[in-house]
Amino acid sequence: MASFNDYDEGDDLLAASLRGEQAVRIPPQVLEIARPRDSVIKYVAPSDDMPIFKYFLSNSLGPLLVIPCFWPFACCLCPCISCGAKVHANAARARAMLLTQSEVISVSLDHDTMICPGLSRSGTEVKNIPLEQITDIAVDEQGNGWVQKCCVQMPSLRLDTPSSGMIFMNGEGDRSILNEATLLGVCPEEALEFRQRAFSAKEARRMGGNLPPGLVQMRPHRTVQERLRELEALFADGVVTQEERDTKRTQILADL
Repeated sequence: MASFNDYDEGDDLLAASLRGEQAVRIPPQVLEIARPRDSVIKYVAPSDDMPIFKYFLSNSLGPLLVIPCFWPFACCLCPCISCGAKVHANAARARAMLLTQSEVISVSLDHDTMICPGLSRSGTEVKNIPLEQITDIAVDEQGNGWVQKCCVQMPSLRLDTPSSGMIFMNGEGDRSILNEATLLGVCPEEALEFRQRAFSAKEARRMGGNLPPGLVQMRPHRTVQERLRELEALFADGVVTQEERDTKRTQILADL
């Protein structure tokens, strides 16, 4: 299996271009943390236009607004509830998932865990889930009822494994529920495509590694000249920008 140093995003961009598909673009900070060992098939993250902050705010503040006698408490607690909703929204937007030929990588970037920037940081988190362990991938879409319109609902992508929902106890006797990987605020269309591709890749591995149409194997080692020619082809076709071309060209020449 290829190591992270063998993974070349330019390879996947070129392969996608040759197949007439949209290239899989992954933020550098996510790629650095995830360190995929195979070609990335699909990348999903919370959509920028999803009102994640409003979702957490309405879920926290909504119950207090149902009964009028709680309205004074809602007014007093509104700043604290807003700060908590902002922290939860930061945590949700820091998450992403990558689908490769052998596993799903759930990533959580370093983010603020308190409302004051820089006071407390979460650190990074990476969870590698082999495709063979995935039992289901659920896509929860937003409802269209009046309640959902008043209280913001959020589409989500939830990945289940045999250990999902299990209750365990730590050394101090506290009970906790083992959570599955969840991505909040992802575009429903992107989530459904992620689900379809994940099960296709899982079935391909079960059948002996023959990949379904649209997926490609890691390509063998190529010379510096071949990599430069492919990079120039990508640039000429408009797949990569001038800045991306210059950066990648520097990286390739550094291997000499």
